[in-house]
Amino acid sequence: MIEGIISLDVLLEPLSGSNKDIVLNSVFISEEALTNYQVHPEHVRVSRFVGTVMQNRCCMDYME
Repeated sequence: MIEGIISLDVLLEPLSGSNKDIVLNSVFISEEALTNYQVHPEHVRVSRFVGTVMQNRCCMDYME
């Protein structure tokens, strides 16, 4: 497990009006934890694979 992650959920069943097929919804304890996750070797490894099978990507980071 990568430190600072509260939850990681992969959503695979979008509604018919959606324009994307999959969502990774992730929650972190802080913005610093998100920054650390983005450069963590395991995340980088998985991201490289995902990059080979996706056509496009959207990302939004926000604070509650």
